[in-house]
Amino acid sequence: MKIKNKKTGFAAMTAVLILGIVATVLLPSILLINTDNIRVEMAVSSSGKALNLANACAETALNKLRNNSSYTGNETITYSIGNCQILTFVGSSPNYTIRTRSTINNYTKKIQVITSQITPVIIVTSWQETDF
Repeated sequence: MKIKNKKTGFAAMTAVLILGIVATVLLPSILLINTDNIRVEMAVSSSGKALNLANACAETALNKLRNNSSYTGNETITYSIGNCQILTFVGSSPNYTIRTRSTINNYTKKIQVITSQITPVIIVTSWQETDF
């Protein structure tokens, strides 16, 4: 008749219990870190999309000005990923300040473009993200 060593079973059960406790403590932390990473990625994505839209609106405004010298902005442009606004131009020809704005998921980006010449070609002296 063989007698089994009860200590081996106790050691294995203790190891499993400790691993279970460690996993229970670490799992919520890992999930919170992943949730925060997802939020940051969404913020970066939304901010980038808003900036791209504001830049696209500025390009559209310049093209419309090139095609129609009396164009002064004040319109909303719709693209597949969202809308942006071309605000009313400030200044007079050829020195316009063109301002555009776009908001995606509460992230607003604003672009300001300053021109120094309209014809025969548009000369842009400044193009920057700003807070007007």
